[in-house]
Amino acid sequence: MSKNQKKKQSQAPFSTPKRKRNKMTTIVIWLMIIAMLLSVFTFSAAMFI
Repeated sequence: MSKNQKKKQSQAPFSTPKRKRNKMTTIVIWLMIIAMLLSVFTFSAAMFI
């Protein structure tokens, strides 16, 4: 039981900052995906033109 309690205690304090960091990382990933899609659309438009 002591090992399980230690694991729960170690996970509890780190859960809140990790969630905030994950939100930031997801936002950055979405921005990168949007930038890639925009670049692909611009390249395709340039090729068609």
